[in-house]
Amino acid sequence: MPSIRNDGYEQKAELSGVEWKVDIKVSAPPLRVRESWTLKKKMARSLSAADGGTGRQLAGRLSGASSRSEALMEVSSFIRERWRYVEKDESGLGIKELLSSKEASCLGMVILAKHFLEILGISSREITGIRFPAVDEVCLLKGGVLHAWLEVEVEKGIWVFCDPGSYFGFVPQYFIVLKKDGPMTKEELRSVSGGRVFLDRNEDRLFYDPLSSGKPDFWIRPQFDSAIQGVLL
Repeated sequence: MPSIRNDGYEQKAELSGVEWKVDIKVSAPPLRVRESWTLKKKMARSLSAADGGTGRQLAGRLSGASSRSEALMEVSSFIRERWRYVEKDESGLGIKELLSSKEASCLGMVILAKHFLEILGISSREITGIRFPAVDEVCLLKGGVLHAWLEVEVEKGIWVFCDPGSYFGFVPQYFIVLKKDGPMTKEELRSVSGGRVFLDRNEDRLFYDPLSSGKPDFWIRPQFDSAIQGVLL
């Protein structure tokens, strides 16, 4: 299990005997992206050539983006609207199969986002890990607990986590990294399958803004120093 640190997230992993002790800290201060970014004609042509109508629709939405972070949010929003989320194994699917489908798992959404971002010249890495159930103190490593998301370079040298289906600029402390770059192999998955994760202690200071009894659709990092709350879209 790796240790990893980026802008907004730090995981420290220590092996003690046969057990891993993992400490996760999510700070996610205001994300200040200063570098400009625009959709170049070559990028728009590449999107259209590779993905037909889907690419042209995305290019239209990206025409107003002025930074990598805005482009990433548009890509994430586009994927959430275009593909219905389902829980299923898509490890063997290629990008052509996913583009022609109307649904995608977390891994499928990551593959789609990485595909689009590569055309846009935005570097990203696939992360495989655990989405620990927020209401539980113990979880078994199986099925829906395993999760995939991205680490994206939103500015030169500034990497942040992004879950195309839920979060931009950060992920909550319940996301535990198992592998930093690329999908886990079948052997790696078998090595953790059936294991148990125990929650030792949790401190959460993230507030909803606006207050809502509904389930959040998409969370983004605050953009300003004065912001002390997450933003719900």
